Amino acid sequence: MKISSAFYVLVLLTMLLTFSMPFVTLAQQNLLAEAVADAERDAQKDADSGRWLLRGCLFSPSLVYCGPYFWPHLKTMVDESISLPPTRLLGKSPEYIRLYAATYGEKLKENRTNSAKAGCCLPYAVCIVGTIIMGASSD
Repeated sequence: MKISSAFYVLVLLTMLLTFSMPFVTLAQQNLLAEAVADAERDAQKDADSGRWLLRGCLFSPSLVYCGPYFWPHLKTMVDESISLPPTRLLGKSPEYIRLYAATYGEKLKENRTNSAKAGCCLPYAVCIVGTIIMGASSD
């Protein structure tokens, strides 16, 4: 029984297709992991933590008494100030841009919120430390 060379060619192509698919999937996963890493790094760099810490310090006393009135405006200010850097996305695939945009916005909001929370706690920490120092010096 003689097997034709066309059979060998088909078997070879089948093997190539079977074993090349995991490498394509691995390349796509690496691209998506790169998008997440780039977005997290850029969000950390663009967070402007000092300004958000100052905003937290300034708004903390007013938020205690007038929080319900200020909160919608502050939330809008945080949400609208996020804009993607277009030069970092030139020549990238749509999947990369979609994942980058989602991760960048999420991490940027998280970094800004954490800085503002630290700023809100800072005046109270200063008051507590000042009270302890004044109490210790009066003894």
